[in-house]
Amino acid sequence: MLKVLTLDKARTLLLDELERLVSERHTTVAAPGETVSLAQACGRILAEAIVAPFDVPSFDRSQVDGLAVRAADTFGASEALPAILNWAGEVAMGQVATQPLAAGACFGVATGGMLPPGADAMVMIEDVEQIDDETRLVTRSVAPGSHVTRRGDDTRTGQVVLSAGRCLKSQEIGVLAALGLSQVRVMPQVRVGILSTGDELVAAGCARPDHLANGAHAATGPENVPPGTVFDVNGPMLAAAVREAHGLPVEFGIVHDQFEDLATTLQHALDQTDLVLISGGSSAGVRDYVERAIAAAGQPGVLLHGLAVKPGKPTVAGICQGKLVIGLPGHPVAAWFMFEQLVLPLLAVLGSRTPVQRTKVQARITSRIPSNHGREEFVLVRLMPADISDAGQSVAWLAEPLPTRSGLITQLSTSDGYLVIARDSEGLEAGCEVDVTLLQEGGPSWNKPI
Repeated sequence: MLKVLTLDKARTLLLDELERLVSERHTTVAAPGETVSLAQACGRILAEAIVAPFDVPSFDRSQVDGLAVRAADTFGASEALPAILNWAGEVAMGQVATQPLAAGACFGVATGGMLPPGADAMVMIEDVEQIDDETRLVTRSVAPGSHVTRRGDDTRTGQVVLSAGRCLKSQEIGVLAALGLSQVRVMPQVRVGILSTGDELVAAGCARPDHLANGAHAATGPENVPPGTVFDVNGPMLAAAVREAHGLPVEFGIVHDQFEDLATTLQHALDQTDLVLISGGSSAGVRDYVERAIAAAGQPGVLLHGLAVKPGKPTVAGICQGKLVIGLPGHPVAAWFMFEQLVLPLLAVLGSRTPVQRTKVQARITSRIPSNHGREEFVLVRLMPADISDAGQSVAWLAEPLPTRSGLITQLSTSDGYLVIARDSEGLEAGCEVDVTLLQEGGPSWNKPI
C-alpha cells in the first residue's frame, strides 16, 4: 500500500527541498551563464543586466514624410495664408544631416530620416505644396517637437534597459536589437532527463500495434509486432511539455522492466541533467522498480510515494546525488496532470522563472460529477457559452465534463480546461458553479477555426 500525501503537501515538500539544493549550489558555484545569439535567445532568462551603450535613437529623427522646419517659421500658416519656405535640399535615408537649417528654409526628410541641425519640427507632406524647385508652401502650422523623435527619447546612455532575471520575449529581443546587440548572456536551460519504462512500449516510427496495420494514418514500421504493445506517449509528450516550459529535454528512450537497466539509465540521466522524470513503473506492482531505483541511486532517496489525487496516485519522488527525480504515472493523462501540478513549479525554481499561472474562468457544470472521497480529483471539461439572458445566470460559461480514463490521451487535447474537486467532497451536482483552469490562453476550442 502507498502512504499518500496531499498534493499541496507534496508540492511544498519538493519545493522546499529544491530551494535548499539550489541555495547550497549557489554558495559554491559562480553565477552561471552562456552566450547565445538573438535568434536563440527568445524564452531564455537574462544572466546579467543590459545597460544602454548609447542613446536610442542616436539622432533626432522624423516620424513622417515631409519637411524639416523651424516651427516658428510656420506659425499662423493656413490654406488661406500659407507660409513660404525656401527649399534647401533633401536628407536621404541613412545620410548624416550636417548642413544647418537656416531661418525661412526647409529640408525634405522621409520617415525615420535625420533632422538637420536647427530643425525642431516636421510638416507632413500632406500640408505642403510645391511652387517651383526652390519654393514650398506650408498650409498648416506646427509646434516645436511636432512629428519628431528626439535623441534618447527611447533609451539614454547608461540606462539599465533590461534587468538580470528577465525572460526574453519578442519585445525584449527588439530592445536588444535596437542596441545593436547580436548576442546576449543568458542563464543555462534546465536540462530535464526523460525516461519511459515498460516492456509493452515501442517508440513511434519503430513499430506499431497490429490493430493499426491497415489504418490510413498508421505509423511506418515493422509489420510483425507482438500483440499488447503500445506506442510510447509519455516520452514525446513530456519532452514537449519541458520545451513549453523553456527547459531542455534530454531523452533517454524506453527502459524495459528490469531493475538493472533502470538503475543504469537513471545514473546516466543524473550525470547529464538537472532533474529526471521517469514515467511508468511507479505503482506498487511486482515489476514497478522506480521507487527501488531512486532509493538505490543516492541519499536521501525516496521522499514520497503516493498522492491523494486522481489521476496521479502512484507518483513517487526523491533526491539522488543532489538532484530531484520524479516518477510519474504511466497513464498519459495522469502523467500530464502531475507534470502540470508538480514538475512545472520545480522547473520555475530551477530556471529562475516566475511560476506559470494559468487563466481561470467561472462556469456551471452541465451534469453531476461523482467523486471518490478522500482524493483531490482533476476533471477535464469542454466549455460552451452560457445564455446569460437566463434569469439568475451569473457566469458566461457552461462546463461539460468529459468522460475519460487516465490511460487515454485524446480527451486531453480536445478539452478546454479542467476543474478540481476537493478531496473532502463526494462530487458536484449539475448546475454547480466551478473554477475552470484553461489549458490554452487562446480560449475555448469551440471558438477556434477548424
